[in-house]
Amino acid sequence: MKKLLPVILVIFFFLQSFCFAWEWEPFGPPDIKANKICFFDTGPVFNVICIDTGMYISSFSSYFEFYSYTNMAVIEAVSPGLNEDSIIVVMSDGSWSDGIYSFKASTGQFHVLQFCYHPNFIVYGYENEKYFVGYEYGLLYSEDAINWTNVAYFDNKACIDMATNGAEIVLATNEEFDNTYISEDVGATWTQLEGVQITDIETGEFQYYGFYGINRQEYNGGLYRLENDQWELEFYSEYLNALGMVNFNSLFVGWNSGVSPEIGIASYDGQLSFMNDGLPDLNINDISSPLIFGATVVYCCTETGCYSRILSVGVQQNQIMEKICIYPNPVSSEMFIKLNLAEPIDNIKTITILNNHGEIVDNLIYENRYSSEIEIMWNKGNLPSGVYYLVIKTGKEQITEKFIIL
Repeated sequence: MKKLLPVILVIFFFLQSFCFAWEWEPFGPPDIKANKICFFDTGPVFNVICIDTGMYISSFSSYFEFYSYTNMAVIEAVSPGLNEDSIIVVMSDGSWSDGIYSFKASTGQFHVLQFCYHPNFIVYGYENEKYFVGYEYGLLYSEDAINWTNVAYFDNKACIDMATNGAEIVLATNEEFDNTYISEDVGATWTQLEGVQITDIETGEFQYYGFYGINRQEYNGGLYRLENDQWELEFYSEYLNALGMVNFNSLFVGWNSGVSPEIGIASYDGQLSFMNDGLPDLNINDISSPLIFGATVVYCCTETGCYSRILSVGVQQNQIMEKICIYPNPVSSEMFIKLNLAEPIDNIKTITILNNHGEIVDNLIYENRYSSEIEIMWNKGNLPSGVYYLVIKTGKEQITEKFIIL
């Protein structure tokens, strides 16, 4: 019977993770009106929850702290910042203090980078390495987050949302008709698109998945897909309020004060699959997900806080298993991580440990940076039992390995 105990424990934890996967759980501070949640995979900040008077941030400890600059609403945040210890945020309170700010995590200090009235979004294109900010009177872009240039094409147009996919960018303005524009050269030139008014735009990450948009108007509201420079209707619906892409290519939509049965949050793959069971608040403000391999987790912001739900537990296996070896697995106290990569360790960007929520719980420090082989000893510390992921990012790839803590 003693020999069977480890096997039973492993099965128990796997079943526990799968059972847990189908329940909504509170995420972050309770009883807040959460407008947007932003995730980062570099730097000391893991995520930012944007609210009307500031923001809550969490780091490796998953402990949330509140930061505010004169009670201005934080609209959105992106990384990288000016350095490894900062992020870039856009904030607004309807005054001429509105604009783009740098936030330094170690000091909790804000520093203004560019004033712009009523900013609506900030986007960082990881492939083109440009920042874009849409505001009440136009569009700004920057390559370093310090020097900002006005895009003359959008002068005196309120830019309200944007999505990027490689060199392609789709942008929405507040114009009543034909309010969306597309660029296929990272914003150098723009073409106006015909069709319904689009207020929110989303696309997949790291591979082309097309662009989706929602229309919040009552008479022709619904989900649309961009096909051959035309917005094609996927389905009609009133009160759509949120659009999000989860783990690259899973599309989700949300309603705010919708009419049954179209309330709460639903996945969409040609048909709607509602996921409202156990969700305390069905007024959805934002839908998002950390861009990780491993557990597929959807997060939604509501009028009473953020909630998360694990959709599946799985991991993309390494094509060459010899690249990474974890032993022992399951882990009781310590484990060894052996790497055998095709490039020097110096090209590794990060080595992190993630829990089953996709939260970073540890950031590993490594030596022997000029070798392609390395062995790291890691202690689990006070981490609870469950499924975890080791994620290694190099200049060319991301390698993920799943392990269990007993």
